[in-house]
Order: sequence, then C-alpha cells, then structure tokens
Amino acid sequence: MGHNKHILRLLGVLGAVVVLFVVVRTMVVPKDFGKTGHFRFGAIEEEKAKTARFQGADACKDCHAEAFKTWTEGKHKHHIQCENCHGPRLWHVRQMNGEPDATPPKAYWNATGIVECKRCHVKTFERAPQVKSIESVQAHVTEMGGTFSPTTKCTDCHNQHSLEVK
Repeated sequence: MGHNKHILRLLGVLGAVVVLFVVVRTMVVPKDFGKTGHFRFGAIEEEKAKTARFQGADACKDCHAEAFKTWTEGKHKHHIQCENCHGPRLWHVRQMNGEPDATPPKAYWNATGIVECKRCHVKTFERAPQVKSIESVQAHVTEMGGTFSPTTKCTDCHNQHSLEVK
C-alpha cells in the first residue's frame, strides 16, 4: 500500500513531461508543418526567395571570358562546372562587391590547385569511369619525370581549364 504514493508521483512527473513536450512542440514546430505529409509547405516560397548559391558556368562568362572560352573548348566542359572547383558564384560575387557577409564557409575557399583536382582524379570507388584517375599525386608527378614537394600543385603542369599540359 505504501508504494501507491511513489507510483502517483511517477505518473505526475510523466504527465508533466508530456504536457511540457506538447507545449514546447507547439511553440517550435511551424504551423504549416505536416499538412502535406512530413513537409513544411511554406519552405517552397522561402527557398524561391533566396538567391541561388550555385549558378552554373554561364554566369561566369561575362567576367571571366578567357577562362570560359578555354573551358568550353576543353575536356572539363561536359563533366564539371566552374563552381565545382571555385565554389559557389554567390560568395565570389559578394566578395567582389565588398559585402560584409561575403566570407564563404570553409568548404568554399578559393581554388588551391590540388585539392579540387583530387576530388575527381584520385582513384576512388565513386569516381566516374570516364574520368582519368591517378593512384596518388606524388606517384603521378614522379612518373611524369617531375619532382614532388609539399607545395606541388596540379596546376604547375596542367592548365586547369583546358587540361593541356603546360
């Protein structure tokens, strides 16, 4: 009989937790969430109102005509966009305009001349079969008769837009 008080207290605490959960959920979850499945319908209009971070290679050609021309005549044209290596155009344009929020996240820093190339050309299982692969940058440089150092870049020998050897 003495255990009834403990059980009632436990049920009271559990009831308070459930009530608190429902109150917090009501305040946090948007009103339009769940009306069309596990989705917030208002997100569509919010996303439409944002400026796209990635805008495609055609958006780069006005300011970078020479690099764009080289790219369109090279092997990368059908496989890779400018932003795959250089990061989202939106951040670049904001930096050029001197906007205060122009610092991109670390994943989108300017091209280094080796990291971007390794994403596609170092042999990995997810690499597309038509993309030429290498086992390692160091081995590739040595095989080609060069001297590898920690500062060696793919762009030391290759034109990154046309893929021609310099």
